[in-house]
Amino acid sequence: MLFTLQSFSQQKDYTVRELKIGDTIPDIVVKGLINSSSNTVQISDLYKHGLLIIDFWATWCIPCIQELPKLDTLRAKFPRSLSVLSVAYEDSIIIKKFLKRNTDINISNIKIATNDVTLVKYFKHIYIPHNVWIDKKGVIKAITNSEEINEENVTAFLNNKNVEMNVKKDITSFKYSDPFHLGDSIYRYRSIFTPNINGIGGGDISWGTHEEGMNRYFGYNRGIIDLFWIVYTQNTAYYNIDYKRIVIQTKDSIKYFRPKQINFLADRSKYKRNIDWEKDNLYCYDLTLPQKVPDTIFYKYMADDFQRIFNVTYTIENRKMLCNVVSCIPGSKYSLTNFHSEHPTITKAVFFKNQLILKDATIKDLVAKVLSTWKDGDDLWIDESGILFPIDLVIDFDKDKPITMETLKSKLKEYGLVVDQKIRSYPIMVLKDNNL
Repeated sequence: MLFTLQSFSQQKDYTVRELKIGDTIPDIVVKGLINSSSNTVQISDLYKHGLLIIDFWATWCIPCIQELPKLDTLRAKFPRSLSVLSVAYEDSIIIKKFLKRNTDINISNIKIATNDVTLVKYFKHIYIPHNVWIDKKGVIKAITNSEEINEENVTAFLNNKNVEMNVKKDITSFKYSDPFHLGDSIYRYRSIFTPNINGIGGGDISWGTHEEGMNRYFGYNRGIIDLFWIVYTQNTAYYNIDYKRIVIQTKDSIKYFRPKQINFLADRSKYKRNIDWEKDNLYCYDLTLPQKVPDTIFYKYMADDFQRIFNVTYTIENRKMLCNVVSCIPGSKYSLTNFHSEHPTITKAVFFKNQLILKDATIKDLVAKVLSTWKDGDDLWIDESGILFPIDLVIDFDKDKPITMETLKSKLKEYGLVVDQKIRSYPIMVLKDNNL
Protein backbone atom coordinates (compact mmCIF):
# COMPACT_ATOMS: atom_id res chain seq x y z
CA MET A 1 0.00 0.00 0.00
CA LEU A 2 1.22 3.49 -0.84
CA PHE A 3 0.10 6.83 0.53
CA THR A 4 0.03 10.10 -1.34
CA LEU A 5 2.36 12.99 -0.69
CA GLN A 6 1.19 15.54 -3.21
CA SER A 7 2.42 18.81 -1.73
CA PHE A 8 6.21 18.62 -2.06
CA SER A 9 6.24 16.75 -5.34
CA GLN A 10 4.80 19.82 -6.98
CA GLN A 11 7.42 22.28 -5.72
CA LYS A 12 9.62 23.93 -8.32
CA ASP A 13 13.29 24.48 -7.70
CA TYR A 14 15.58 25.93 -10.30
CA THR A 15 18.86 25.11 -8.48
CA VAL A 16 18.24 21.45 -7.68
CA ARG A 17 18.11 18.91 -10.49
CA GLU A 18 15.92 15.86 -9.99
CA LEU A 19 18.04 12.72 -9.74
CA LYS A 20 17.29 9.41 -11.43
CA ILE A 21 18.72 5.91 -11.41
CA GLY A 22 22.31 6.08 -12.65
CA ASP A 23 22.92 9.62 -11.39
CA THR A 24 25.36 10.46 -8.60
CA ILE A 25 23.99 12.26 -5.59
CA PRO A 26 25.76 15.53 -4.68
CA ASP A 27 27.65 15.44 -1.41
CA ILE A 28 25.12 17.54 0.43
CA VAL A 29 24.71 18.15 4.14
CA VAL A 30 21.51 16.72 5.58
CA LYS A 31 20.04 18.79 8.41
CA GLY A 32 17.34 18.23 11.00
CA LEU A 33 18.56 14.95 12.52
CA ILE A 34 16.82 14.26 15.83
CA ASN A 35 18.33 10.97 17.07
CA SER A 36 22.01 11.60 16.51
CA SER A 37 24.85 13.28 18.38
CA SER A 38 24.84 15.90 15.64
CA ASN A 39 21.85 17.39 13.91
CA THR A 40 23.64 17.29 10.54
CA VAL A 41 25.42 14.64 8.49
CA GLN A 42 27.39 14.61 5.25
CA ILE A 43 25.59 12.36 2.80
CA SER A 44 28.86 10.73 1.68
CA ASP A 45 29.50 9.59 5.24
CA LEU A 46 26.36 7.48 4.98
CA TYR A 47 26.96 5.70 1.68
CA LYS A 48 30.76 5.30 1.66
CA HIS A 49 30.72 2.00 3.56
CA GLY A 50 28.42 0.13 1.15
CA LEU A 51 24.72 0.90 0.87
CA LEU A 52 22.58 3.87 1.84
CA ILE A 53 18.80 3.60 1.80
CA ILE A 54 17.01 6.94 1.93
CA ASP A 55 13.50 6.30 3.16
CA PHE A 56 10.86 9.02 2.75
CA TRP A 57 8.06 8.65 5.29
CA ALA A 58 5.41 10.46 7.37
CA THR A 59 3.70 9.91 10.72
CA TRP A 60 0.27 9.53 9.08
CA CYS A 61 1.43 6.83 6.63
CA ILE A 62 0.77 3.36 8.05
CA PRO A 63 2.96 1.46 5.53
CA CYS A 64 5.78 3.88 6.35
CA ILE A 65 5.43 3.23 10.07
CA GLN A 66 5.43 -0.52 9.46
CA GLU A 67 8.61 -0.14 7.43
CA LEU A 68 10.62 1.71 10.12
CA PRO A 69 11.28 -1.33 12.36
CA LYS A 70 12.09 -3.42 9.29
CA LEU A 71 14.74 -0.90 8.28
CA ASP A 72 16.06 -0.73 11.82
CA THR A 73 16.41 -4.52 11.94
CA LEU A 74 18.29 -4.59 8.63
CA ARG A 75 20.62 -1.84 9.83
CA ALA A 76 21.35 -3.87 12.97
CA LYS A 77 22.12 -6.92 10.86
CA PHE A 78 24.51 -5.01 8.58
CA PRO A 79 25.96 -2.35 10.92
CA ARG A 80 29.18 -1.76 8.98
CA SER A 81 27.87 -1.78 5.42
CA LEU A 82 24.30 -0.43 5.55
CA SER A 83 23.10 3.04 6.50
CA VAL A 84 19.47 4.14 6.66
CA LEU A 85 18.32 7.74 6.52
CA SER A 86 14.59 8.08 7.17
CA VAL A 87 13.51 11.47 5.87
CA ALA A 88 10.33 13.27 6.95
CA TYR A 89 9.02 16.58 5.69
CA GLU A 90 7.18 17.03 9.00
CA ASP A 91 8.47 19.26 11.77
CA SER A 92 10.84 17.78 14.36
CA ILE A 93 8.34 18.48 17.15
CA ILE A 94 5.70 16.37 15.39
CA ILE A 95 8.17 13.53 14.80
CA LYS A 96 9.42 13.54 18.40
CA LYS A 97 5.89 13.49 19.81
CA PHE A 98 4.99 10.63 17.48
CA LEU A 99 8.01 8.55 18.52
CA LYS A 100 7.38 9.29 22.18
CA ARG A 101 3.82 8.00 21.87
CA ASN A 102 4.93 4.91 19.94
CA THR A 103 7.75 3.50 22.01
CA ASP A 104 7.36 0.10 20.36
CA ILE A 105 8.85 1.53 17.15
CA ASN A 106 12.58 0.93 17.47
CA ILE A 107 14.71 3.41 15.51
CA SER A 108 17.95 3.14 17.47
CA ASN A 109 19.92 1.97 14.44
CA ILE A 110 18.70 4.43 11.81
CA LYS A 111 18.94 8.18 11.41
CA ILE A 112 15.80 10.32 11.35
CA ALA A 113 15.89 13.61 9.45
CA THR A 114 13.01 16.11 9.82
CA ASN A 115 11.88 19.35 8.17
CA ASP A 116 13.25 18.14 4.83
CA VAL A 117 12.95 20.52 1.87
CA THR A 118 16.06 19.44 -0.05
CA LEU A 119 16.14 15.68 -0.53
CA VAL A 120 12.50 15.67 -1.62
CA LYS A 121 13.52 17.93 -4.53
CA TYR A 122 16.30 15.58 -5.61
CA PHE A 123 13.94 12.60 -5.39
CA LYS A 124 10.50 13.86 -6.37
CA HIS A 125 7.62 11.57 -5.62
CA ILE A 126 3.92 11.45 -4.85
CA TYR A 127 3.53 8.22 -2.88
CA ILE A 128 5.28 7.05 0.27
CA PRO A 129 7.11 4.99 1.36
CA HIS A 130 9.66 6.02 -1.24
CA ASN A 131 13.07 4.33 -0.97
CA VAL A 132 16.28 5.31 -2.77
CA TRP A 133 19.19 2.83 -2.92
CA ILE A 134 22.66 4.42 -3.23
CA ASP A 135 25.94 2.51 -3.58
CA LYS A 136 29.32 3.29 -2.00
CA LYS A 137 30.23 5.61 -4.89
CA GLY A 138 27.11 7.72 -4.42
CA VAL A 139 25.42 6.30 -7.52
CA ILE A 140 21.68 5.81 -7.36
CA LYS A 141 21.04 2.15 -8.16
CA ALA A 142 17.35 1.71 -7.42
CA ILE A 143 14.19 3.53 -6.37
CA THR A 144 11.59 1.21 -4.83
CA ASN A 145 8.58 0.84 -2.61
CA SER A 146 8.63 -0.97 0.74
CA GLU A 147 8.12 -4.45 -0.76
CA GLU A 148 11.76 -4.54 -1.93
CA ILE A 149 13.09 -3.72 1.54
CA ASN A 150 14.23 -7.16 2.71
CA GLU A 151 17.37 -9.01 3.76
CA GLU A 152 17.70 -10.92 0.51
CA ASN A 153 17.89 -7.76 -1.60
CA VAL A 154 20.24 -5.98 0.80
CA THR A 155 22.60 -8.99 0.91
CA ALA A 156 22.66 -9.27 -2.88
CA PHE A 157 23.26 -5.53 -3.23
CA LEU A 158 26.19 -5.56 -0.80
CA ASN A 159 27.69 -8.56 -2.62
CA ASN A 160 27.53 -6.65 -5.92
CA LYS A 161 25.02 -9.08 -7.38
CA ASN A 162 22.49 -8.06 -9.98
CA VAL A 163 19.35 -7.34 -7.99
CA GLU A 164 16.10 -7.23 -9.95
CA MET A 165 13.78 -4.90 -8.10
CA ASN A 166 10.61 -3.22 -9.31
CA VAL A 167 11.30 0.43 -10.02
CA LYS A 168 8.97 2.89 -8.29
CA LYS A 169 8.41 5.77 -10.66
CA ASP A 170 5.79 8.31 -9.64
CA ILE A 171 4.28 10.56 -12.30
CA THR A 172 4.85 13.80 -10.44
CA SER A 173 2.90 15.86 -12.97
CA PHE A 174 -0.25 13.88 -12.23
CA LYS A 175 -3.06 15.83 -10.57
CA TYR A 176 -6.17 14.09 -9.28
CA SER A 177 -8.36 17.10 -9.97
CA ASP A 178 -7.50 17.21 -13.70
CA PRO A 179 -9.28 15.15 -16.38
CA PHE A 180 -7.69 11.71 -16.59
CA HIS A 181 -5.80 11.16 -19.85
CA LEU A 182 -2.88 8.95 -18.80
CA GLY A 183 -4.77 5.82 -19.87
CA ASP A 184 -6.06 7.15 -23.18
CA SER A 185 -4.13 4.57 -25.19
CA ILE A 186 -4.61 1.58 -22.85
CA TYR A 187 -8.15 1.87 -21.49
CA ARG A 188 -10.35 -1.24 -21.28
CA TYR A 189 -13.76 0.44 -20.92
CA ARG A 190 -14.65 4.01 -21.80
CA SER A 191 -17.75 6.12 -22.19
CA ILE A 192 -17.00 9.68 -23.33
CA PHE A 193 -19.41 12.50 -23.99
CA THR A 194 -18.42 15.97 -25.21
CA PRO A 195 -20.09 19.06 -26.69
CA ASN A 196 -19.96 19.79 -30.41
CA ILE A 197 -16.42 19.79 -31.84
CA ASN A 198 -16.04 22.06 -34.83
CA GLY A 199 -14.00 20.90 -37.79
CA ILE A 200 -14.62 17.14 -37.75
CA GLY A 201 -17.93 17.00 -39.61
CA GLY A 202 -20.67 14.75 -38.33
CA GLY A 203 -21.54 11.09 -38.54
CA ASP A 204 -21.22 7.80 -36.77
CA ILE A 205 -19.43 4.47 -36.95
CA SER A 206 -19.87 1.22 -35.08
CA TRP A 207 -17.76 -1.89 -34.56
CA GLY A 208 -19.52 -5.27 -34.68
CA THR A 209 -22.69 -6.81 -36.07
CA HIS A 210 -25.95 -8.27 -34.87
CA GLU A 211 -24.52 -11.77 -35.30
CA GLU A 212 -21.13 -11.30 -33.61
CA GLY A 213 -22.03 -8.60 -31.08
CA MET A 214 -20.69 -5.08 -30.63
CA ASN A 215 -17.94 -3.44 -28.63
CA ARG A 216 -17.78 0.16 -29.88
CA TYR A 217 -19.91 3.01 -31.19
CA PHE A 218 -18.71 6.51 -32.02
CA GLY A 219 -21.11 9.29 -32.96
CA TYR A 220 -19.61 12.69 -33.64
CA ASN A 221 -21.60 15.93 -33.70
CA ARG A 222 -24.99 14.28 -33.35
CA GLY A 223 -28.22 15.69 -31.94
CA ILE A 224 -30.28 14.19 -29.12
CA ILE A 225 -32.82 12.63 -31.48
CA ASP A 226 -30.01 11.31 -33.70
CA LEU A 227 -28.42 9.44 -30.80
CA PHE A 228 -31.64 7.97 -29.43
CA TRP A 229 -32.68 6.98 -32.95
CA ILE A 230 -29.54 4.83 -33.16
CA VAL A 231 -30.67 3.02 -30.01
CA TYR A 232 -34.29 2.70 -31.12
CA THR A 233 -33.51 1.32 -34.59
CA GLN A 234 -30.33 -0.43 -33.42
CA ASN A 235 -28.49 1.44 -36.14
CA THR A 236 -30.53 -0.02 -39.01
CA ALA A 237 -31.89 3.27 -40.35
CA TYR A 238 -29.59 5.93 -39.01
CA TYR A 239 -29.73 8.54 -41.77
CA ASN A 240 -33.49 8.23 -42.23
CA ILE A 241 -35.15 9.42 -39.04
CA ASP A 242 -38.89 8.81 -39.23
CA TYR A 243 -40.62 11.31 -36.96
CA LYS A 244 -43.88 9.35 -37.16
CA ARG A 245 -42.19 6.85 -34.88
CA ILE A 246 -41.07 9.43 -32.30
CA VAL A 247 -42.94 11.14 -29.46
CA ILE A 248 -41.19 13.88 -27.49
CA GLN A 249 -42.60 15.23 -24.23
CA THR A 250 -40.71 18.39 -23.33
CA LYS A 251 -40.99 22.05 -22.41
CA ASP A 252 -37.98 22.84 -24.57
CA SER A 253 -38.45 21.55 -28.10
CA ILE A 254 -35.70 23.82 -29.39
CA LYS A 255 -32.92 21.53 -28.08
CA TYR A 256 -34.32 18.68 -30.15
CA PHE A 257 -34.94 20.44 -33.46
CA ARG A 258 -33.00 22.79 -35.71
CA PRO A 259 -34.31 26.37 -36.07
CA LYS A 260 -36.34 25.85 -39.26
CA GLN A 261 -36.99 22.13 -38.89
CA ILE A 262 -40.46 22.71 -37.42
CA ASN A 263 -42.39 25.76 -38.61
CA PHE A 264 -44.04 26.80 -35.36
CA LEU A 265 -40.66 26.74 -33.58
CA ALA A 266 -38.96 29.05 -36.06
CA ASP A 267 -40.15 32.27 -34.40
CA ARG A 268 -39.63 30.95 -30.87
CA SER A 269 -36.08 29.73 -31.35
CA LYS A 270 -33.23 31.94 -30.15
CA TYR A 271 -31.15 30.38 -32.92
CA LYS A 272 -31.49 31.95 -36.37
CA ARG A 273 -28.70 29.96 -37.98
CA ASN A 274 -28.06 26.23 -37.95
CA ILE A 275 -24.43 26.79 -37.04
CA ASP A 276 -25.41 28.59 -33.83
CA TRP A 277 -27.83 25.81 -32.87
CA GLU A 278 -25.19 23.15 -33.58
CA LYS A 279 -22.70 24.71 -31.17
CA ASP A 280 -25.11 24.15 -28.27
CA ASN A 281 -27.06 21.09 -29.32
CA LEU A 282 -24.74 18.65 -31.10
CA TYR A 283 -22.59 16.20 -29.17
CA CYS A 284 -19.85 13.62 -29.54
CA TYR A 285 -20.23 10.23 -27.86
CA ASP A 286 -17.86 7.25 -27.80
CA LEU A 287 -18.61 3.96 -26.02
CA THR A 288 -15.93 1.26 -25.99
CA LEU A 289 -16.20 -2.11 -24.22
CA PRO A 290 -13.37 -4.59 -23.57
CA GLN A 291 -15.14 -7.33 -25.52
CA LYS A 292 -18.14 -7.74 -27.81
CA VAL A 293 -21.54 -8.14 -26.19
CA PRO A 294 -24.93 -8.87 -27.79
CA ASP A 295 -26.07 -5.77 -29.69
CA THR A 296 -29.25 -5.49 -27.62
CA ILE A 297 -27.15 -5.16 -24.46
CA PHE A 298 -24.78 -2.70 -26.14
CA TYR A 299 -27.64 -0.43 -27.21
CA LYS A 300 -29.07 -0.59 -23.70
CA TYR A 301 -25.73 0.69 -22.38
CA MET A 302 -26.00 3.57 -24.85
CA ALA A 303 -29.59 4.32 -23.82
CA ASP A 304 -28.60 4.37 -20.15
CA ASP A 305 -25.79 6.82 -20.90
CA PHE A 306 -28.04 9.12 -22.93
CA GLN A 307 -30.76 9.16 -20.28
CA ARG A 308 -28.24 10.25 -17.66
CA ILE A 309 -26.56 12.79 -19.94
CA PHE A 310 -29.73 14.47 -21.22
CA ASN A 311 -31.86 13.96 -18.09
CA VAL A 312 -34.64 12.26 -20.03
CA THR A 313 -36.51 8.98 -19.83
CA TYR A 314 -36.40 6.80 -22.92
CA THR A 315 -39.10 4.17 -23.47
CA ILE A 316 -40.59 2.18 -26.31
CA GLU A 317 -44.39 2.21 -26.12
CA ASN A 318 -46.80 0.21 -28.26
CA ARG A 319 -49.47 2.48 -29.73
CA LYS A 320 -52.38 1.74 -32.07
CA MET A 321 -51.53 3.10 -35.51
CA LEU A 322 -52.52 2.64 -39.14
CA CYS A 323 -49.91 0.40 -40.72
CA ASN A 324 -49.07 -1.24 -44.02
CA VAL A 325 -49.12 -4.89 -43.05
CA VAL A 326 -47.10 -7.29 -45.23
CA SER A 327 -48.51 -10.83 -45.35
CA CYS A 328 -47.88 -13.87 -47.50
CA ILE A 329 -50.45 -15.33 -49.91
CA PRO A 330 -50.06 -19.05 -50.71
CA GLY A 331 -50.34 -20.05 -54.37
CA SER A 332 -48.95 -16.83 -55.87
CA LYS A 333 -47.20 -16.63 -59.25
CA TYR A 334 -43.80 -17.26 -57.60
CA SER A 335 -42.91 -18.94 -54.37
CA LEU A 336 -40.33 -17.07 -52.29
CA THR A 337 -38.90 -20.43 -51.23
CA ASN A 338 -37.41 -20.60 -54.75
CA PHE A 339 -35.25 -17.61 -53.85
CA HIS A 340 -34.09 -19.01 -50.54
CA SER A 341 -30.46 -18.05 -49.86
CA GLU A 342 -28.73 -21.18 -48.61
CA HIS A 343 -25.48 -19.51 -47.56
CA PRO A 344 -26.15 -15.98 -46.33
CA THR A 345 -23.10 -13.73 -46.19
CA ILE A 346 -24.46 -10.22 -45.82
CA THR A 347 -27.93 -8.87 -45.12
CA LYS A 348 -28.94 -6.20 -47.61
CA ALA A 349 -32.02 -4.66 -49.17
CA VAL A 350 -31.42 -1.75 -51.55
CA PHE A 351 -33.15 0.28 -54.23
CA PHE A 352 -30.75 0.69 -57.15
CA LYS A 353 -31.84 2.60 -60.26
CA ASN A 354 -35.02 0.79 -61.38
CA GLN A 355 -34.53 -2.29 -59.22
CA LEU A 356 -35.22 -3.50 -55.70
CA ILE A 357 -32.40 -5.88 -54.81
CA LEU A 358 -32.53 -8.29 -51.90
CA LYS A 359 -29.30 -10.11 -51.11
CA ASP A 360 -29.48 -12.57 -48.22
CA ALA A 361 -32.27 -10.37 -46.86
CA THR A 362 -35.37 -11.21 -44.86
CA ILE A 363 -38.80 -9.65 -45.33
CA LYS A 364 -38.06 -7.76 -42.12
CA ASP A 365 -35.04 -6.21 -43.87
CA LEU A 366 -37.29 -5.27 -46.79
CA VAL A 367 -39.78 -3.59 -44.46
CA ALA A 368 -36.95 -1.67 -42.77
CA LYS A 369 -35.75 -0.47 -46.17
CA VAL A 370 -39.21 0.65 -47.21
CA LEU A 371 -39.63 2.49 -43.90
CA SER A 372 -36.36 4.36 -44.40
CA THR A 373 -37.03 5.11 -48.09
CA TRP A 374 -40.59 6.42 -47.64
CA LYS A 375 -40.06 7.91 -44.19
CA ASP A 376 -42.22 10.90 -45.15
CA GLY A 377 -45.18 8.73 -46.01
CA ASP A 378 -48.31 8.52 -43.89
CA ASP A 379 -48.10 4.91 -42.80
CA LEU A 380 -45.79 2.51 -41.05
CA TRP A 381 -44.92 -0.96 -42.24
CA ILE A 382 -45.12 -4.24 -40.33
CA ASP A 383 -43.97 -7.70 -41.42
CA GLU A 384 -46.53 -10.43 -40.77
CA SER A 385 -45.40 -12.67 -43.64
CA GLY A 386 -44.01 -15.36 -41.38
CA ILE A 387 -41.01 -15.71 -43.73
CA LEU A 388 -37.91 -15.84 -41.54
CA PHE A 389 -35.35 -17.25 -43.95
CA PRO A 390 -33.12 -14.95 -46.06
CA ILE A 391 -33.74 -14.62 -49.78
CA ASP A 392 -31.97 -13.38 -52.92
CA LEU A 393 -34.34 -11.47 -55.18
CA VAL A 394 -34.27 -8.75 -57.85
CA ILE A 395 -37.52 -6.91 -58.66
CA ASP A 396 -37.50 -4.81 -61.83
CA PHE A 397 -39.53 -1.61 -62.20
CA ASP A 398 -40.31 0.49 -65.23
CA LYS A 399 -37.14 2.49 -65.83
CA ASP A 400 -39.10 5.39 -67.33
CA LYS A 401 -41.30 5.86 -64.26
CA PRO A 402 -40.44 6.62 -60.64
CA ILE A 403 -40.91 3.88 -58.09
CA THR A 404 -44.03 4.67 -56.10
CA MET A 405 -45.63 2.99 -53.15
CA GLU A 406 -48.39 1.62 -55.37
CA THR A 407 -46.01 0.11 -57.92
CA LEU A 408 -43.99 -1.42 -55.10
CA LYS A 409 -47.10 -3.03 -53.62
CA SER A 410 -48.08 -4.35 -57.06
CA LYS A 411 -44.64 -5.90 -57.64
CA LEU A 412 -44.54 -7.48 -54.18
CA LYS A 413 -47.93 -9.08 -54.84
CA GLU A 414 -46.44 -10.97 -57.79
CA TYR A 415 -44.21 -12.77 -55.31
CA GLY A 416 -47.01 -13.59 -52.92
CA LEU A 417 -46.61 -10.57 -50.66
CA VAL A 418 -49.73 -8.50 -50.16
CA VAL A 419 -49.78 -5.14 -48.39
CA ASP A 420 -52.98 -4.11 -46.59
CA GLN A 421 -53.66 -1.15 -44.35
CA LYS A 422 -54.67 -2.25 -40.87
CA ILE A 423 -54.60 -0.92 -37.33
CA ARG A 424 -51.75 -2.48 -35.43
CA SER A 425 -49.90 -1.95 -32.19
CA TYR A 426 -46.62 -0.34 -33.19
CA PRO A 427 -43.51 0.31 -31.05
CA ILE A 428 -42.92 4.07 -30.81
CA MET A 429 -39.86 5.80 -29.35
CA VAL A 430 -40.84 8.13 -26.51
CA LEU A 431 -38.54 10.74 -24.95
CA LYS A 432 -39.75 12.53 -21.84
CA ASP A 433 -37.84 15.24 -20.02
CA ASN A 434 -37.41 14.33 -16.37
CA ASN A 435 -38.10 17.89 -15.24
CA LEU A 436 -41.68 17.98 -16.55
